[in-house]
Amino acid sequence: PNLTTANRLREQIYDLQPKVKPMSGRKHLLPVCYGGDFGPDLEEVAENLKIKPKQLVELHQATSYRVYQLGYQPGFAFLGLTDPQLEIERRQSPRSKVPAGSVGLAGRQTGIYPMETPGGWQLIGRCPWSMIRTNREPFARLQAGDVVEFYAIEAEQWTEYLENRVPWTD
Repeated sequence: PNLTTANRLREQIYDLQPKVKPMSGRKHLLPVCYGGDFGPDLEEVAENLKIKPKQLVELHQATSYRVYQLGYQPGFAFLGLTDPQLEIERRQSPRSKVPAGSVGLAGRQTGIYPMETPGGWQLIGRCPWSMIRTNREPFARLQAGDVVEFYAIEAEQWTEYLENRVPWTD
């Protein structure tokens, strides 16, 4: 226990997965508005990682992420692994209120908060589309084994994307 942390050990276990294993499940292309009020930690995270914010966004979008599991809260998908250059610890002090759709980084994972909740991940952006629904199954948009890719939208497009949500199919 003095040689590592639980988070570091988890990341090392994820790294042991075969790299050639084909991804299964549905593929999701999700819009994200990065930085500003939508991603309040983007600038600081980039500075801490010694990269430019634009490079952070490019690295985040360049990966196809597997949904490892759902947990922490209903519909919260743990996605990984991020590019090693994006590895960062959780915030020292968690926020008491993280908006639904917030996209965060923690360790070598990324995730989307499906509902407003407290949280300690580094927030780099926000997705305008709902990750959960209460009127039918499946409850969560993302399921274990699915693949997620992100693409950037501008702040001016937020309302358009919010109003024209793409429903997910069962």
